[in-house]
Amino acid sequence: MTSEELELVKDLAYTNRWHISAKWGDPEYAEQAKSVADQIVAIATGQNAPIEPPTTPEPTPPPESGPYEPPPMLYNSSYFPVVGYGFTASEFVTYLEWLKDERWNWEPSGITAHHTAAPNLDQRPDGFQTQHMKNLRSYYKDSLGWSRGPHLFVDDHLIWVFSPLTDRGIHAKSFNSSRIGVEMLGEFDYNDDPDSGRGRKVVELSQFAISAMMLVLGIDKDRLNFHRHDPSTSKTCPGKKVDFKTFESAVHQILAEISA
Repeated sequence: MTSEELELVKDLAYTNRWHISAKWGDPEYAEQAKSVADQIVAIATGQNAPIEPPTTPEPTPPPESGPYEPPPMLYNSSYFPVVGYGFTASEFVTYLEWLKDERWNWEPSGITAHHTAAPNLDQRPDGFQTQHMKNLRSYYKDSLGWSRGPHLFVDDHLIWVFSPLTDRGIHAKSFNSSRIGVEMLGEFDYNDDPDSGRGRKVVELSQFAISAMMLVLGIDKDRLNFHRHDPSTSKTCPGKKVDFKTFESAVHQILAEISA
């Protein structure tokens, strides 16, 4: 087993442990857990397809001067493309400014917030890394059979662009066709605290990312919702500890500040 396969198996095992311990009674999560278990077995027995290498070099920071050059995509392919790059808050705004003039294949009218649940904050002590973007792609593509995933993953340091913002993603059944999906690192039902420590940093950076997209991409400030607002799911995402009105109010305040 290669080091990349070992890291993927560890990530899948984390995910399945959470599915079984916290959500086994939910049929949707149970089916996902079975799919993940199948992939773990396939990798361990050598039956899994080789991990697809990136089609472009590892992302590099944009130049400090001259015309803006976006970082190269981690997977620049027609099926499940992934940007796979982590931006600071200011870099993300610059990236959005460049992106708004690119070709868009959909017109997002809102934003939906999620939490990752698995992994939680303890399982990502240093936040996300490029390898985790590869593992996430494998999870959504090979375990769940999706053609793309959420648009952003936000930790307590960086805003990671996963699925290209210029195309619709997959993150919530009722909102895929109209809303950008933002995943916050953490398990905010029981274990992680969204109001203190690293959890608070994740939430605040996510709120900034959402506000920046509203401002630069022209998304109405009242078009924010949570995954749990999806009538087709029973999920509590982005966690029972995250109050929607408080979250929305913070987004509105940040939006007013950066719009001034």
